[in-house]
Amino acid sequence: IFADGGRTVIASDDSGAVSMVDVATGRPVRPPLSVGDQAADSLALSPDGRLLAVATFGGSVLVWNAKTGEPYGSPLTVDTSPVNEVAFSPDGRTLVSAHQRSTVVWSTDGEQVIGEPLDGGIDLTTDMAFSPEGNRLVAGRFDGDVIEYDRATRRQARLLHLGSIVTAVAFDPDGTRIAIGTVDGRVRLMDATSKATVGLPLDVPNAAVWQVAFSPDGRLLAVVVDPNGGGDGFYLQQ
Repeated sequence: IFADGGRTVIASDDSGAVSMVDVATGRPVRPPLSVGDQAADSLALSPDGRLLAVATFGGSVLVWNAKTGEPYGSPLTVDTSPVNEVAFSPDGRTLVSAHQRSTVVWSTDGEQVIGEPLDGGIDLTTDMAFSPEGNRLVAGRFDGDVIEYDRATRRQARLLHLGSIVTAVAFDPDGTRIAIGTVDGRVRLMDATSKATVGLPLDVPNAAVWQVAFSPDGRLLAVVVDPNGGGDGFYLQQ
C-alpha cells in the first residue's frame, strides 16, 4: 500500500516483516516492523495516514503509529483464527478484521483500540468494503452469502446468497451500487438501497474473480481475475 501521498510504499511478507520504502530512492524509511514469527497477511492504513494495521495468519491484528513505528495499544486477539482481511472505515474511527471464524469490529478512539465482536460470524469472510459514508459494511463469505452490517447498531442482514464463493465486494463512489465477484468468474451489481441486482452478471470464462474496484467517477469497474484459470488477468467494464 502507498502512504505519505504516494511517497512511501508499505509491504509485508511471509517472514512477518513490514517494510516501509521511499519510492523515489528505493531505500528503507526505517527498520522493518515485525509481527513476530508468523506471516503478515493484510495491511491497512487509516485515511489520515496515522495508523497502520497489520493482520496475521496467527489471528492477531497489530496496530502501529505509521509515523513513529510505535505500537498503538496491545495486539488485538479477540479472535485468534487466521485473518483474511483488515480495513479502516472512511473516518478512521473503526477497524474491521475478517477472521476464519468471525468478523470483528474495533474502535480506534482513545489511546488504544478496543475490540467489539460482531454477532453471528459463522463462516470465513473473504472480502469486505465500507460504504463511502462509513455507516455500512458489506462482507462476502466463503459460503456464498453477502452480508451487510449496520455500523451503528451492529445488526446484520443477508443481502443475497450466491451459489459460489464470494471473493470480492466494492461500493461505487456514491454508495448506490455494490459490485460482487465470485470464484466462478461472475461479477454482479446490486442496488445498495433496494438490494436488487442490476442488469446481467459480467461473465469471465474459466477464471476466478479476485478483486473488483470502481473508478473515482463510478463509470468504470475494474475486475482482476486469476490468469491461470484461462482469463486475461484484468478487465474494465463500463
